[in-house]
Amino acid sequence: RTGAELRERQRETERIVKITSAIADAVTSEQVYEAIVDLAGAASGAASGALWLREEASTRMRLVRAYGYSNAERARYGSVSVEDPIRFPALDAMTRSHPIYIHSRQELVAMYPHLNEDAPGARVHRVACLPIVVDGRTLGGLAFTFDDATCVDEDQRRFFTLAARYSGQ
Repeated sequence: RTGAELRERQRETERIVKITSAIADAVTSEQVYEAIVDLAGAASGAASGALWLREEASTRMRLVRAYGYSNAERARYGSVSVEDPIRFPALDAMTRSHPIYIHSRQELVAMYPHLNEDAPGARVHRVACLPIVVDGRTLGGLAFTFDDATCVDEDQRRFFTLAARYSGQ
């Protein structure tokens, strides 16, 4: 391994330790949500981040933590049904129980044309959405958006996967 690769691995380890420490120190659910969404988002350079959790005995997912979302976006995505006909990447990740990575604005608009109408000219270039799955059951999902055009690489995917796993604890 090169020195740059080793330094990146060290940074990744430090990010994970920071998040796990914050989760361990959390007393309330809100503190856990903050640790997962805010710290994972900051560590990855995300412009926005969000966490949805399934409501008890329901097909609805409730937005429990978000940053970088407007009030209108919080209202629109605050409570969504897995059966909602109007789709968005995080909802699809939750209903499919599979991560969704979108690498460009063009790819986002091709998959979800209505999002271009919702946010014309938005600077989102990349999207990472992960389901929170525990014992084969999807309990919620994490979503992050990025303003830069760099692709989500394998290291970031591993980092997001760990963040989603910690979310399920």
